[in-house]
Amino acid sequence: PVGNGTNYTPLELTFNSLSNSGTFTVSSSNGKHPNIGTSLLNSDKSVNSYWTLNNTGATFTSVDGTFGFPSGLADGGDYLVGLYDGSFWSYPNTTAASSTSVSFGGLGSLPGTATFALAECEPPTIALGTNPVVCEGTVSTELPYSAVTGSPVEYSIDFDATAEGQGFYDVDWGSLPENLISITVPDGASPGTYNATLIVRTEVDCESTGDVFTITIDPLPTAS
Repeated sequence: PVGNGTNYTPLELTFNSLSNSGTFTVSSSNGKHPNIGTSLLNSDKSVNSYWTLNNTGATFTSVDGTFGFPSGLADGGDYLVGLYDGSFWSYPNTTAASSTSVSFGGLGSLPGTATFALAECEPPTIALGTNPVVCEGTVSTELPYSAVTGSPVEYSIDFDATAEGQGFYDVDWGSLPENLISITVPDGASPGTYNATLIVRTEVDCESTGDVFTITIDPLPTAS
């Protein structure tokens, strides 16, 4: 059994295609993972226990696991699994979560020492720059941004019905470029101001709340 004095916090592991035997030692500790602040996880929505797994010699194709904990140890949330190898975080596929257990599957390897944290993801943020203004007939523009938090890697854009009626089209998750996001302006769109919402997300599919921006098309000047 695995526990930390007052709490029973088991970890059940299932190894697939074990090729070399070895020894595993599992322990758990009270409190939040000491390095959770460097992860994509939200320390305020976590299980207040973390697990240490030492692997000596075992190799396998993949491993599945289930962490158990009393509901009183948890802050409440939709928990993910984070694995810290002493330098970097990775995020095994979470297959099930409840108020007293979290399961993962398909983890391809384990370092000699791994520690695990359970928590909700930390939503990323992004600070948008100046809203684009273009002249009628312009077919592209750029949306500047800065000051991201949470390491977002993808973005989507949702234009409102008025913009879509002028030919603007939504972007369904593309790689987030550095500093500037290119946007296509429909040829023939009427002068006006058009609304859209930008959402960014992290590698664990944690999404931002959404930031509204506008694209303004100015009419061409006329000779007097």
